[in-house]
Amino acid sequence: MFAPYGHDLLTVRNTDERHAWTILDVDLTGPDPHPYEGEDGDNCWVIVTGYHWVNRIGYMITKAPWESDDIEVVY
Repeated sequence: MFAPYGHDLLTVRNTDERHAWTILDVDLTGPDPHPYEGEDGDNCWVIVTGYHWVNRIGYMITKAPWESDDIEVVY
């Protein structure tokens, strides 16, 4: 996992986006229906393709590129 700041962030930003994944902290307490409603607690972590800035916990870089940009994994 790479931190969302400092040298780690520079490393991720200098990587082809198709190899980057963002770990997001998703708030489940909002008034709108959420696709992760079945998760326990008020928050869950979701891994999504590419670079994201809002609610990011950190990043991962993979050797193989992702093929579709609509992949989400509840972590």
